Amino acid sequence: MTPAERARRLPPTPEFLAKQRRNNRIAAVVVTAMAACTALGLGMMFSQRTSGAAITLPERERPTLGAPDARNTVVIYADFQCPACQNFHATVLPQLKAAASERNLKIVFANRILFGEGSVRAATAAECAYRTGGLNAYERVSELLYAAGRRAGERDASWTTQPKLQAIAQAAGLKMPAFTACMSAGAARHAVMDESQSIALQGGNSTPGVVVNGRRVPQSTWDRIQRQLDRVDVTELQSRS
Repeated sequence: MTPAERARRLPPTPEFLAKQRRNNRIAAVVVTAMAACTALGLGMMFSQRTSGAAITLPERERPTLGAPDARNTVVIYADFQCPACQNFHATVLPQLKAAASERNLKIVFANRILFGEGSVRAATAAECAYRTGGLNAYERVSELLYAAGRRAGERDASWTTQPKLQAIAQAAGLKMPAFTACMSAGAARHAVMDESQSIALQGGNSTPGVVVNGRRVPQSTWDRIQRQLDRVDVTELQSRS
């Protein structure tokens, strides 16, 4: 038997056992720390993607309600064919408008296309209404677009054909030559598509989406929007004190 074989047969010394226990404790601490760091990193990633992730819109003029210098900015991005957006427009938007003066906010409308070409055409019609007739024209056309979408249902885009959109614009009292020219030119359509793509790349993958002072509000109910505005007010008061 060699000396090495005899050494392996001997019982481990107390010093060897103590050293082994120390190494095991160190390994356990390292594993725990790595697991904690991984969990923290995943938690931060999840939080950033689902709760308050920032969204920045491309620079361009958009339909906006309220004072340009309002303290709070609420951006709403939506799809005219989206049933949840239609419901938001009918229920939450009126509450936002009513609170605009008291909460010192402005409301900005943007586009996030989820339902295909029909949604692109509808959003382009709203954009052309704004470009040719201003905010009032945009609001009138938007109301009629959402109403047409509700009547048709989620899977029916027949109301977004060019003749139907022309009829909606005419019913809203728009100047038809200017509106028709805008729809044909392509600039409004490109702006809608660029805006939608930008929001999508930043994680805005569902509609309606609400962004309060640059931070997305998950599950954009009126209560959640109010809570986000309240947090803004509290932060401002703390900064003044």
